[in-house]
Amino acid sequence: MITSITADFHSSEMGSLAADRIRSRIPGVYSAVLRTHEGVAANRSGNVIPTFANNFSMNFMTAQAPGSSYLPAGGRIYIVCDGSRIDEINSQLNSLGAVNIRCNQPAL
Repeated sequence: MITSITADFHSSEMGSLAADRIRSRIPGVYSAVLRTHEGVAANRSGNVIPTFANNFSMNFMTAQAPGSSYLPAGGRIYIVCDGSRIDEINSQLNSLGAVNIRCNQPAL
């Protein structure tokens, strides 16, 4: 059964290392791809903050505050594999610091 697994990393280096290890060491993995947020976060100059909200007309005024962006510098790994090696993949992800691990198996 084809299974997809996603996990978030705070560091893109650890996510890249996890993708390489899972692809090379665990049989039955069809793909392991890391998508980073660095390109999106680099284009943002700050957070959008609502400064005024009128509940009657639902008009909002926003301000651009300088500071760090709200997207993490890490990324999300997407893994497609057969369902027999889920425990091994989860243990590799946990050992390399993955958070928010989700396993999506289709219902039969």
